[in-house]
Amino acid sequence: SLERLAAVEGVGEVVEFAGGKRGADLAAEYRRATAVLFTSQWEEPFGIVMVEAMGCGTPVVASAHGACPEVVGDSGVL
Repeated sequence: SLERLAAVEGVGEVVEFAGGKRGADLAAEYRRATAVLFTSQWEEPFGIVMVEAMGCGTPVVASAHGACPEVVGDSGVL
């Protein structure tokens, strides 16, 4: 349904749906990314995705909900 939505919104050619990744493959995806957008709209209790991305040297842009400000700190953008 997300691939269909991307096509309807006209961004299907620039959005990549890479599927599930683990371990070294996941780390490689983080390092390949320009940034990770973490747009949680609920009171996120932690958000390991942000920590994983930052650990791979990938900038994080996160919403200012829940623990996101504490996790990102001065290392990202809210």
